[in-house]
Amino acid sequence: MADSQKINKELKLISNYIGLIVAKFLALAILIVIFYPMRPTPAYIIASMLFSPSIIRYGLYNKSTNDAVENFLLLPTAKKYRFTMHKYNSEKYSFTFTVLLLVAWQLAINRFNLYSLFLRKIPSVILMIYIPTRILVSIFSKLKIRYDFMHMNNLM
Repeated sequence: MADSQKINKELKLISNYIGLIVAKFLALAILIVIFYPMRPTPAYIIASMLFSPSIIRYGLYNKSTNDAVENFLLLPTAKKYRFTMHKYNSEKYSFTFTVLLLVAWQLAINRFNLYSLFLRKIPSVILMIYIPTRILVSIFSKLKIRYDFMHMNNLM
């Protein structure tokens, strides 16, 4: 694989990881704000968002200690953002699990008619913020990392 292709692939992985982390923290902030009127379901989703990446990382990668990041051409950038392939994969699977939980919560609210009209739309609003945030932050961080490299701002 040519170096430019490898750099683009690594840049995409790192920027996707940054997008996953930022989207997770934004969704956590929203869930913490709505915890009081809609309890206890947001607490379960918060707990799954906080603990599922660690559980996935422990379950999948406990036995293998080597990581493909050591062979990265963008190793300083990966270290700057604390990127590892294990963290990236666990955050990616956790993102999918969280989306499924939010969809299930929205379906349960619609089926059982639990809350007022305003509160019934909250899981959908969180989904409409959570998914585009991941995409937009990934794009922005990719552009920012490229800009930093072009202007020699990439080191610490």
